[in-house]
Amino acid sequence: MIAQRSSRRKPQFRVPEYWDLALKRQLFIACIVLGCYFPIEIISHETGHYLAAKFFGAGADFTYSAVIFDTEPLTTKTHCLVVAAGPLVNVALVLTGVLALRFASQGDRKPGWGYWIASACVLAALRWFKGPMAGQRTDEAQIASMLGMPHYVIPYAILIPAAFAVTYLITVHHRKRTLVPLGVGFLCALVGAFLWLVLIGPVLLPKP
Repeated sequence: MIAQRSSRRKPQFRVPEYWDLALKRQLFIACIVLGCYFPIEIISHETGHYLAAKFFGAGADFTYSAVIFDTEPLTTKTHCLVVAAGPLVNVALVLTGVLALRFASQGDRKPGWGYWIASACVLAALRWFKGPMAGQRTDEAQIASMLGMPHYVIPYAILIPAAFAVTYLITVHHRKRTLVPLGVGFLCALVGAFLWLVLIGPVLLPKP
């Protein structure tokens, strides 16, 4: 008996173009930009506190994870403004990020550095997801208490727009087919946060 080889070709697995793009370009950009996200967000947030304290004549020390300021020269109103300055920086970052991401994701534009920098700005909204669980330790809880409200009012209220911002971010990345790079980039962001808080930050700036 002579066995004849079938002329039918076996189906070949082809890597989709999306994966090729993600691995060659998007993953690289996402890891670089989001890997730097947490240190930049922390410094930006604390810079808001520092500048506000200096503006109102209070002494302030800038550390790698917090700003320690003197409350004696401050009135209740100015104290509240100094505490609010940090979260307001986050608000500005998120709004700028949403607008920039909307522009960068229009039409057939390929996601580039601007797209990912805008995404990193939107991620500043993640700060407010830990607020309800942190009790009275957050800036938002302190602001609510200073205004005579229960400490949880502002943390829960700001959670709603934060959820909308993150939902918009995920929606855009789903539409542009960059969810995988976003997920990997977020892991890089966690690594960046660890490196800043444990290794780099304490070396570059004073400890709180």
